[in-house]
Amino acid sequence: TTVVFEPFFHAAMGADHFFADFASNASARHAEFFLRRLPDDGSITSAVEFQVVATGGACGTRLEVQFRLGPLALDYFLFGNVSGDWEQLQDVVVVEGDVREAPLWILAGGAGEGWVLASGANGTGSVFASSYNGDSRWDFCNGAPLLGWEVVELGYRTLSATTTLTTTRS
Repeated sequence: TTVVFEPFFHAAMGADHFFADFASNASARHAEFFLRRLPDDGSITSAVEFQVVATGGACGTRLEVQFRLGPLALDYFLFGNVSGDWEQLQDVVVVEGDVREAPLWILAGGAGEGWVLASGANGTGSVFASSYNGDSRWDFCNGAPLLGWEVVELGYRTLSATTTLTTTRS
């Protein structure tokens, strides 16, 4: 069974293009870009898989990684609560593209506004994708400095007993 991911964040990458964060906004729109907190209807549980898709510029044609989030990041994307701590991603799978270092950690909120996906805790290793206000040290895609036209999308889908996780690279 193929389950489509529902996008909840779509934006240009880079501190210069930052337009909204989950702590301050339940939803926001800027031109074709948008942010929507995850639905607070009980459907978001540990049986939810997330997807990050990065395209353009330093990202290349298309990079896709799927994973599950821990409670701190879920709380940020659901309610806008900021912990300031890095949290390890679970069940990380590279689905598409030449991903140099798969993201294994997420900072959701932090001292600034936004989120960062990186291969190491505390921002060590390479940054895979981010949307973070006022801090250009996270301005990378797939470990390479941004060129200015990179776009990132976050999506989610609820897993059922019949859903098969993607486990191969294309």
